[in-house]
Amino acid sequence: MQRFEMSAIFLLLLAAVSLLGVQIQNIGHRGSGTNQADNPLPENTIPSFLQAVADGADMIELDVLLTADDELVVIHDATLDRTTDCTGRVVEKNLSEIVVCDAAEGTSLEGTGVTLPTLAEVFAAVALPVNVEIKSDDVGGAYTAEHIAARVHEVVEAAGATNRVLISSFSLAVCEAAKAAGDLPVAFLTSELNLQAQIDAAVTAGLDGIHPQATLTFKTHVDYAHEQGLFINVWTVDGALAMQANMAKGPDGIITNDVDILAGLLETDDDTADDDTTADDDDDDNDDNDDNDDNDDNDDNDDNDDNDTATVDDDDDDDDDNDSGCGC
Repeated sequence: MQRFEMSAIFLLLLAAVSLLGVQIQNIGHRGSGTNQADNPLPENTIPSFLQAVADGADMIELDVLLTADDELVVIHDATLDRTTDCTGRVVEKNLSEIVVCDAAEGTSLEGTGVTLPTLAEVFAAVALPVNVEIKSDDVGGAYTAEHIAARVHEVVEAAGATNRVLISSFSLAVCEAAKAAGDLPVAFLTSELNLQAQIDAAVTAGLDGIHPQATLTFKTHVDYAHEQGLFINVWTVDGALAMQANMAKGPDGIITNDVDILAGLLETDDDTADDDTTADDDDDDNDDNDDNDDNDDNDDNDDNDDNDTATVDDDDDDDDDNDSGCGC
């Protein structure tokens, strides 16, 4: 029951983003971004996640795969080759073989002891909400969709993180298994051209959200997803111009490699909204001042009337009270 209540709270917060005009969520892609020349931190590692927090992320996104000994390790690729100094498939390695790999190879942190974290270690290190993408590379081979979905739920519950986890996957079968395994919100990842059909598929599967590729997403898709009761987070949006264009579509969240840039844009957008509210308040104040001036004029007229009249009875006093602007 407690697990259900926590996940319900998470869904309510997501719904508030779209229904109440709450600020778009800034979601750090693999932490502070993928391994690339302008990113000094290695993707899907604790330093990257902590940098995303410092840069202003509202949520971090990460990827998980199962090891040979059934542990959930945070890595995007099915092999260790691209992001570590080791080689081979993750599913064929025990966790003890993976944690000795340098996960910062080719970055400024190479040789400093950065390793691929387990999902449990991420929950211990980062307090933000976490979007856990379940990779489906080995689903149907080394393990089933139901098995990896169940393992994710087990780790989330053991970490006490049920109130801050969103699951996603490109595999609809994995999404359905994750939804059946517990009460965590689940979103369908897609890069398909026919986004409306993908939204319909997510609804039919009983999912909670959809994560479409931003370049294939239009405002009509966002509106349609919301009409179907889904939250919608678009990916992967980098650079200020692309961010502004996608902000205008009205998604609930934007997954980005440039957390700091998006944080600045969202802050500016929020400040602009505050300025508009302040301007409205100023107009209201001016209206109030005008009303007060009118009341002062009425009071002056009443004083003149009193001077012209030798005797004022109680009925006249009541009339003056009703003219005082109380609106009664």
